Amino acid sequence: MEKAQPVAIVLSWNNLNVLKDTVRRLRREVPVIVVDNGSTDGTRLYLADLRDKITYIQMGENKGSSVARNMAISRVDGDFFLIDGDIKYVPGSIKYLKEILEKYPECGIIGVNDPQRVAATGMNGTLIEDEADLVAKKPDKVYKGFPMAWTQYGLFRNTGQKFPEEYPFDRAGHG
Repeated sequence: MEKAQPVAIVLSWNNLNVLKDTVRRLRREVPVIVVDNGSTDGTRLYLADLRDKITYIQMGENKGSSVARNMAISRVDGDFFLIDGDIKYVPGSIKYLKEILEKYPECGIIGVNDPQRVAATGMNGTLIEDEADLVAKKPDKVYKGFPMAWTQYGLFRNTGQKFPEEYPFDRAGHG
């Protein structure tokens, strides 16, 4: 029996152009939940127009990434993929990470968090408009980017645990 596909959880805060591109890419592959952490750049209107295509959680203010992530995770039964709203999604990443997660049942998180792994996977969090598509089509070509933490771009088994919501994780931040 095949497991249900993961759900993508996107944290958003004032990065509308990148968010649009990331949501477009993710919707082709998995169900999407976007948590808007109090954006003031038109994100609310954009996400409101997508209510029938995604799950949209609107925070009245930026309460920090952990609070936002926990709100979304509480709505997910299976595995979930986290991505911050300022990172473009590389097509196929979720499938690739899911294959690794299934291969190692003792693992709870598979992510991209060091330069070697970024180079090996091509998942580099580029901010260049079409570069993520190029990486997906040419996996042997690695573009210069920046390393990411697993909370910015990673696949998690849902164990029911939550991210800590106390200091410093309860501060307004990008996500």
